[in-house]
Amino acid sequence: MLNLIVLVIFTAVTLFFLNYIVSSVAYAKRSAEIEDSHCLTRAIGAIILSVAVIVALWAQAFYLFFIT
Repeated sequence: MLNLIVLVIFTAVTLFFLNYIVSSVAYAKRSAEIEDSHCLTRAIGAIILSVAVIVALWAQAFYLFFIT
């Protein structure tokens, strides 16, 4: 039962971060069009951080389900 709850929570968090990545990509496109390097750097940083969080989250899930 705990594994199912963890899987649901991890999936919800992943969907949240995927939505955040999509909005950051749109923000990066707009920033690139108006040549605003500060906003573009911020958007790319947000994308990289979000991808890192998703990878860490699912690495933890892999460990929880298959190693322990």
